[in-house]
Amino acid sequence: MKAEKLSDAKLRSEPVEASGKRLKPAVAEVLARKGVYIIVTSKTNLTTPKPGSKVSRLTQVRHLLRTAIRKIDERVDHAHLDVYGPVKIAGWVNTHPMVAVWMKQLLGLASADFAFQTMDDWSNYRDLSNSLVSWPSFTGQLDAIQQSLLKPREVVRLLGHAGLGKSRLAFEALRSGDTDCSLTPIVAYARKYSPSLIHQVRDFIQNRRRVVLVVDDCPPSSHRELSQEVHRTDSLLSMITLDLDFDKPPPEDQEIVIEAAPNEAIKELAPVVWTAPRWI
Repeated sequence: MKAEKLSDAKLRSEPVEASGKRLKPAVAEVLARKGVYIIVTSKTNLTTPKPGSKVSRLTQVRHLLRTAIRKIDERVDHAHLDVYGPVKIAGWVNTHPMVAVWMKQLLGLASADFAFQTMDDWSNYRDLSNSLVSWPSFTGQLDAIQQSLLKPREVVRLLGHAGLGKSRLAFEALRSGDTDCSLTPIVAYARKYSPSLIHQVRDFIQNRRRVVLVVDDCPPSSHRELSQEVHRTDSLLSMITLDLDFDKPPPEDQEIVIEAAPNEAIKELAPVVWTAPRWI
């Protein structure tokens, strides 16, 4: 990772030790393992060709690196070299909204009480640790949630009594799916509603983030407030909220009510969630 502007001379010397006779250990390891050597630079121009040249600047930079390494080790012809500039870095960060938030926090530009978590963080909660047991209606609702949340400005209200698996249903719907249209990288999960959420949701909208919001323990009035934001014409968000209260959501939102599992599923669940007491 280079914060400085890399001239041609610096690019040639970057993979080589100061003596000029050996490659840096990390570069040598990449060649030995036929891996990938990537330089990340925040200030080097990789888009505009040099004056008088028709070759892209990125192609020139790659050629400079490869030529410098080949003088010492010809195995470079079997390795992949690349350079990531500020445009590519910004594009990647902007397609991963939780990374963008993390970057803003590092720079002191995000609220310290940011309530959303990633799918990885969400998966660590105990109520998601048991083996998955499903049944036809569970699978049907899972598919319905997934198909709705693939589209921006769609809102799902998932209702059900405590212990029926609302969180697990939402989690599995967002975790599953084809790799090409996986929602996992864009999920922002809140364990429960808090007043600061509305400001964070507006920040996502203002910055044109494609995010799937998941808000657990979300009362009806809070759901309606958030739903209005998600349905804005300039929003790229979709959302699912979970709650025990069976109050009807707005008519434009999809309501899904999770029912008790059938007896066959309960028989499968019992050994998973219940452990016999130990008598002392």
